[in-house]
Amino acid sequence: MAAGLPTTTPNTSPAREIHFCSDSRFFVKSTDSAMTEGKWGLDTVDLSKNCLTIAACKDPECPLEWHRDKEVKLPLPESGKGLLPESESRRTWFRCLIKDVDNAANYRWYEMTFFTQWDIPGHCRVLCIDMPDRFLYDLQAILAGSSFEPRDPFSMHIAIFDQVVKLYDRSVWRLRDSIRRIERNRHIAGPDFEGMNDMSRHSSHIAEVLEVTIRTLGSIQEQQSPIYEGLPFVLDKTYKAQTREYVKFQLQIITNLLQRLKSNHERLKSEISAAYNMIVMQDSSAMKSIAFLTMLFLPATFVAAVFSTTFFEFDERAALKSNERA
Repeated sequence: MAAGLPTTTPNTSPAREIHFCSDSRFFVKSTDSAMTEGKWGLDTVDLSKNCLTIAACKDPECPLEWHRDKEVKLPLPESGKGLLPESESRRTWFRCLIKDVDNAANYRWYEMTFFTQWDIPGHCRVLCIDMPDRFLYDLQAILAGSSFEPRDPFSMHIAIFDQVVKLYDRSVWRLRDSIRRIERNRHIAGPDFEGMNDMSRHSSHIAEVLEVTIRTLGSIQEQQSPIYEGLPFVLDKTYKAQTREYVKFQLQIITNLLQRLKSNHERLKSEISAAYNMIVMQDSSAMKSIAFLTMLFLPATFVAAVFSTTFFEFDERAALKSNERA
C-alpha cells in the first residue's frame, strides 16, 4: 500500500501526523513543526511499539484477524500523557461506516474508525483504521495542497470529513447506477427479485449509516463553539466563522445524500411493484387463454356428454309378459 510513495523520518516534534492502520501496520504521515517544506511521507510502525492503548478487541468472532487479541495503540510521548495538561488536551473518537456496493451480490463494508488527539497549537495526531485504498492518497493530496491551521483542534476533522463525504457520494451513486441497470434490463431479462431485494437491503444499510454520520458530525459541530471559547489563545473570528460554515456545509452535503438515497429507495420500491404487476398481467393472460380453450371445447364436450347419457331402459322380457297377459 505504501509502495511508490516517498518516505520521510518523522521529526521529534511533528506538526501533524496521520496514522493509517491496515492489516498489522500503521501508516504514519508527518511534516516538520515549521511546515515550510510541506513534504509528506509514509512510514510503517509496528503495532506493538506504542505508549497509549486506543482499542482492544477480544471478540473471538472478530472478522479482522489482525485486530483479534491485539491492542491497537497510538504512539505518544514516553510519559504516556499528552503534551499539555489533560484539561488542555482535546481528543475525539468516532466511526463512519461505508458500504461500497458494486452490484447486488458484490459489496464491501469499511468500518472507518478515527481517533484524534490535539495537544498544543501545532501538534495534532489522527489514527485512521480500516480505510479504503484511495482514502490515504486522496487525504494526502488535500493536506499537501491546503492551508492548515495547527492551532485549531478541528483542522484535521475537516480534511477527514471531506474524504468521508466523497466516499458516501460514491456509495450512494453506485447504488443508483445498480438500480438503473435493473430498470433498463426489466424487459430483457425479466424481473430479478433476488437482486432487487439485495439492493433494497443495501439501500437500508446505507441510509442507516448516513443518519448516524449526520448525528456524529452534528455533535462535532455542537462542540466547536465551546472548545474555541476554552482555548488558551484566540483564533481569528473570520477563521472560526468560515470553519463553522464549512462544517455546516459538510453536514448539509451528507443530509442531501441521504435524501438522494431515499429517492433511490423509492425508485427501487416502484421497480419491485412494477415487477409484481408484470407477473400479475402474465398470470391474467394465461387465465384468459385457459378460459378461451375451455369455451372452445366445452360445447362439443357438452353435446357428447348429453348423447352418451341413458334416458330409456328397454326390457324385452317385460314386454313379452305383457303380451301373454293380453
